[in-house]
Amino acid sequence: MLSKDVSFDSVISSTLHRDPSGTYSKMDARSKAQYHEAIRRLSVVARTSERAVADMAVALAEGNLSDSELERRHAGYYLLCEGQTELLGSLDAKGDPASFWRRMSIAGKLSVYCGAISVVSALYVAALLAGQLQSGLSVGIAVMGLCGLIAASHTGVQWVNQVARVLRGPQRLPRLDYSKGIPSESRTVIAVPSLLSSKEAMDELVADLEIAYRGNNDHNVSFCLLTDFMESRHESDVDDERLLSHAVTAIEALSMKLGGRIALLHRARQWNASEGVWVGWERKRGKLEDFNSFIMGRVGLDHYQTVAGDTEALAGIKYVITLDDDLGLQAGQASEMASAMAHPLNAARLSEDGRSVRRGYGLLQPSLYALSRRPRPTRYEHLYGTIVISANSSGIKANAYQDLFGQSSFCGKGIYDVAVFDTVLHGTFPQNLILSHDMLEGSFVRCGSITDIEMPEEFPATYSSNIKRRHRWMRGDWQTSSMILPKHRDGTGVLRQNAIPLFGRYLIADNVRRILAPMALFAALTLGIFVAPRPVLWTLGMLGTLLLPVASSIVLHVYLNGRRTNLSLVSSLLAKWLFTTSLNICFLAYEFVVTADAALRSSFRMLVSKRKLLEWTPQSVVNARPDPGVLANIRLMISSPLLAAALAATAVAYRPAAAAPAIALATVWTVAPLIAWWLGQPSRARGIAK
Repeated sequence: MLSKDVSFDSVISSTLHRDPSGTYSKMDARSKAQYHEAIRRLSVVARTSERAVADMAVALAEGNLSDSELERRHAGYYLLCEGQTELLGSLDAKGDPASFWRRMSIAGKLSVYCGAISVVSALYVAALLAGQLQSGLSVGIAVMGLCGLIAASHTGVQWVNQVARVLRGPQRLPRLDYSKGIPSESRTVIAVPSLLSSKEAMDELVADLEIAYRGNNDHNVSFCLLTDFMESRHESDVDDERLLSHAVTAIEALSMKLGGRIALLHRARQWNASEGVWVGWERKRGKLEDFNSFIMGRVGLDHYQTVAGDTEALAGIKYVITLDDDLGLQAGQASEMASAMAHPLNAARLSEDGRSVRRGYGLLQPSLYALSRRPRPTRYEHLYGTIVISANSSGIKANAYQDLFGQSSFCGKGIYDVAVFDTVLHGTFPQNLILSHDMLEGSFVRCGSITDIEMPEEFPATYSSNIKRRHRWMRGDWQTSSMILPKHRDGTGVLRQNAIPLFGRYLIADNVRRILAPMALFAALTLGIFVAPRPVLWTLGMLGTLLLPVASSIVLHVYLNGRRTNLSLVSSLLAKWLFTTSLNICFLAYEFVVTADAALRSSFRMLVSKRKLLEWTPQSVVNARPDPGVLANIRLMISSPLLAAALAATAVAYRPAAAAPAIALATVWTVAPLIAWWLGQPSRARGIAK
């Protein structure tokens, strides 16, 4: 376990200072401690002294000075990465289970992971079906079981991830020591894609920019707003000039106030025949692709309609930190993220064709947590605001994908190597199709997680605003599913071989599973009412797919923390997780409709109309809308009580034996709109002031 309090054996430290790449001496204290911890573990595995392990790591690095890949010239490669196999072999030692897992191919790891999830899910559903087969296996029970299996995959994923957390533990990525500032070779820009929606929104964004600037004031860190107008039926709207002028004035004033290094690049609208509107090319993805082209010198400032501020500060950029317009960048985090990207073990290595990253990372993301910045958050915000829990004393949070596969799924905020990003992704994706681009980008350039860097993200204030956001995500994920095929069209419309790595294909498939799971759970519950010989038992078992992971999470938390367990916190977590799980059950019927709508709508648009595939309302605009009120919530969610009434009436009329579970489900689904409205009201708890 890596502790924040580090001390080094002087002999081992002096040995590692002989690292031929010179990297060890440039690292921060916690990364050095990580190397010492690896040496201690490997000495136990190899049954030799720590000095022998350190000497061998340095010797192997010295023996690879002519290697074209920098990491092989660094002792850390043989302590933390694939080079462990070579090191242990040189010491005539066999590897431990951790070394075996590290050597396994990504295909092998995914086979074990998905196989474990499938077995757990199948065993759970088989146990439930065992009590339903008194009269044999009918078609109805088979379909019910299939739906139950898809629904139970939620439980399987949660349980396998929890076991992995115990067996593997959180993994920290090493980094250099940038505590005295970011060097010129790691010049970083913080890019914020945004829309000019109102003067008030721009003033709020500029105020947040100033806070982020002051907390990350470094000569080699600059800030840039990447803006578009809101989409329109016209090339220009009456408010365009007023909004743009206000933004330019605000950015130039802030740049002058703080001494430069703040700029604005604004794009003009383009006609999009597919969307039927004037809009910035490819929305947020297009803003970043254009910005990368500008940094790489492919286009100049004349590519933009308007530029403002200190654009000279955008020269020589190595890394881009991309954030949403809620920012969330805390003091010192820019240098922390850049220092992780700059470590040679994290540096991206491209595939032979240059179309993907095969090792290292082109992109790193922090850990995100929900946070309300309103003085009085709603009950919904207060309930879903995350209580951050560290699994160990180092503050490193567990991330199942990162810990098991050495990579993760990109969620939209992070730092990337602009040259790698541009080389791999420029012109790769088809136009007017990719709405959820974050995960795809992270898959091609290989995204890693630096989970000991935590960044807040504003959470929707109401259930209605959150479900609209999730509807867009589901549409985007459904549209992205076509990228799992062997071939896809690129940005010019040319059909090309799909270069997305295997882990990216898994993420695409898993996103489809996530979409299907709530629909399958609803279908399994309703089918159980009408075809299950023991409907009460089946209903409880299906609801258990949501409730049992809560219980196992509490057990895991107590196990990992041991005597450090805070019983008051555990009680609070249990109450919170049980309540949120109960809400998931309450909103299940409505979310069945929303999910089905997202899947069917996207399928129709992809296969038939070819229009509105990039339909999107910015979350900041959705959040700014007033609470819809109780009647509006009822109108929005009317499908939930209608489905509830149909279920209860049909069960009472045609299968009285299942009336009890049917009426119970119908009751909670009927009151769902009222509960959603209640959650949207202000909470007594206070939020975080800006």
